[in-house]
Amino acid sequence: MSRPPLHPSRYEYSLKIDLDSLPEGVTIREREDGDIVNSILVISNSSDIPLIIYEIFDAAGRLVCGTKLVSSKVYEYCPNGIPREGQTHLKGWQPFWDFSTFNGFIHFCLEREPYKIYEGRQSGLSKDIPEPEPVSIPANYDGQPYEIRGVIHYHLNESYDHLVELYNLALSEYHSNHPNQ
Repeated sequence: MSRPPLHPSRYEYSLKIDLDSLPEGVTIREREDGDIVNSILVISNSSDIPLIIYEIFDAAGRLVCGTKLVSSKVYEYCPNGIPREGQTHLKGWQPFWDFSTFNGFIHFCLEREPYKIYEGRQSGLSKDIPEPEPVSIPANYDGQPYEIRGVIHYHLNESYDHLVELYNLALSEYHSNHPNQ
């Protein structure tokens, strides 16, 4: 079953990390080729003390997903294993891929868009920009809970008016193709 298109948001955001909140050896910076709408951040850990981000646990408290950065390498947690041609499924922390071309950096972002982005999808909003808001990104450093702090800065989506026109056209087409929905 198809869904109608998602209304564009009036706002965009950029994430600025408090560099003083980073453990020793951890670096976050804007990606050099980041010319996309929102600034693209990348993270690396040159330390031999592991930093784990994006941890997800199941109801029993078992780790089911995560990204480990240690010694400028990146590992993904794979509880069910990774299929490798001609090999058994490798379970646990597995190398993500060859990061030599990325110097050990991977994409770093919020786990989900800030709520203000969702609020910005309402129609008829003014051009008032929401105030910056602090954010805490949970992590695990050296086996202990850790938080990476930052600030979300909002700005107007310059393409909003044009995107709303496209959205309305797509929505009209959706309803003409799905008259009972």
